[in-house]
Amino acid sequence: MEKTFADLSKYVKRSPPFWLLITVLLIIFFLEFLNSRSLLMSFFMIPVTAVITITIDQIFSKYFKSHLNLKKNLFLFVLTFFMFFIIYIILDLIFPFFSTQNIAISLSFVSFFRFLVFYVYLSDNDRINYLNSLSLTLSFIPFFLFYVDYTVMAEAILYSLISAYLSYFFVNRATSTFRSEFHEEPRQLIKFFLYSATSKKYYDVGDRFFKRMYSEQRTVPVNFIRVLNEKEENVVTMVFPYIHPGPFGLIGTSDLPGRLQERLTDLNSEFMVFHTSTTNNNNCSGNEDIDAIANAIRNSWNGISQSKMMSRIVSLKSSGIILDGMRFGNFGFLALNPDKVNFDDILLTEGEKLWNYIEKEFNLHFSILDGQNNFSKGAKEITDTNPYFRSSSKLVSRMNDKYRGKAGYSRSVLNLNSLGKMGIQAIVFDYGDKKNAILLTDSNNITGDLMKEIREGAKHMVDYIAIYTTDNHIVNQGSLDMNPLGEKDDVERIKNVAIKAIEDAIDHIQDVSFVYGHVDVNVKMGSEDSYRTLMNTVFASLRKAKYYAAFSVSLTFLIPFILSITGFIYKIPFIR
Repeated sequence: MEKTFADLSKYVKRSPPFWLLITVLLIIFFLEFLNSRSLLMSFFMIPVTAVITITIDQIFSKYFKSHLNLKKNLFLFVLTFFMFFIIYIILDLIFPFFSTQNIAISLSFVSFFRFLVFYVYLSDNDRINYLNSLSLTLSFIPFFLFYVDYTVMAEAILYSLISAYLSYFFVNRATSTFRSEFHEEPRQLIKFFLYSATSKKYYDVGDRFFKRMYSEQRTVPVNFIRVLNEKEENVVTMVFPYIHPGPFGLIGTSDLPGRLQERLTDLNSEFMVFHTSTTNNNNCSGNEDIDAIANAIRNSWNGISQSKMMSRIVSLKSSGIILDGMRFGNFGFLALNPDKVNFDDILLTEGEKLWNYIEKEFNLHFSILDGQNNFSKGAKEITDTNPYFRSSSKLVSRMNDKYRGKAGYSRSVLNLNSLGKMGIQAIVFDYGDKKNAILLTDSNNITGDLMKEIREGAKHMVDYIAIYTTDNHIVNQGSLDMNPLGEKDDVERIKNVAIKAIEDAIDHIQDVSFVYGHVDVNVKMGSEDSYRTLMNTVFASLRKAKYYAAFSVSLTFLIPFILSITGFIYKIPFIR
């Protein structure tokens, strides 16, 4: 199955609420009190270490201007102290004769983990991260001085120094493949993905990385259909660029619909930018490519074919997916939509095979769309369109463009993290006895439940609704999740806005004609396996990290344990 950035989201966790963190601390305090039967000892072990650790972490965070705020530092303390507490209890049950040394060994593992956190979140200087990884161990000094002795304190510091270095070794070995392959520091890219929504500090890192990745000169088609009223004014323009609107945030050609709209205001038209048969391999390098697409549309604005006639939106089920589309004279579009078989993206070469087949079979100019709807996690790409040739032929043959063009357009904007600036667009086609609609959401996919709600709410107005999304990757910004429309949103609110857009489009129905344009554009794009290479390298690094983690964590326990045994047997100061 093709890996995506969304598959990395399981490695990113948000801080829990304050009340939960405090509750966990109180539970640990109570358990320690039951174990020690000393309120004062429990006070030194938990509240005192908490204050010292968080204070040290806050000083480092403020001085080095990291994104670790008070809540995150509290979360880190609770998490690492919980680790320490559990490991200590386990060791104390197995090695009761090492009672005090078990504290030192448990703290050493915590330093290992804390270095990993600071590697990403604190500083690019690993000496700083190394030093701050010891803060929890150092916060135990008052406890050691009052309740243990200085030798155990020295052991804890020594073991933590060793463990933090092992963590440094682990992270550098685990990321070596990525660095050699892409000549970029992994932690910088991680920060770009995490903070690009709130800070421009790491934008250049992401921009530089993806410009290097998407650098192959390629020529790709861009099709468009202008919808004109009787005064030859633009009602709306449907654009079918064979460019993928990714990979992330505002990098590459992400937010392609909004960025094209901003560049083409002189054409006095709103644009519905559809998601064609493309994948993340077909992202482009950036603004210069969007400029090239906009200029190409502008220069070919008069089109190459016209029609006043249209077909209904025709659909059929085939091999577990739904095909739908419509025709205007000798041009039109065909969309593939998930049904029983889920998919996410269609290879550009496979879309090309399908449009060439339709052109050869019917002498029609068709754009091939990926509806990018009915969201399902873990969906695969379509890597072969041959199974859909016969059903596509059947569908296109049923597209009888005998109806005089009548259509209305509307757009509604919603301020949602899961929706781009083009919002929800609707175009409704009127056939006299029936009406069909296309609803285009500026989102990275849409949930099946939301689609069902919209269709149910609009069934009294239109007879068929084709629901597509732009696959806009700007909604991924600040999160590695795909963030499909409807998954984390108020479904009722979105449904009402979508239905209102359809109603407004119906209110604006008028006689229209259609102009088809086609242009080939030179852009900098990824190769057909560039995105796959990136994802394979990332996940290979993660797999590699598992082995290095097993090795490093084993040493984190083994070295302190051997030193403790040696000190215990030979009565060596500082490690006895």
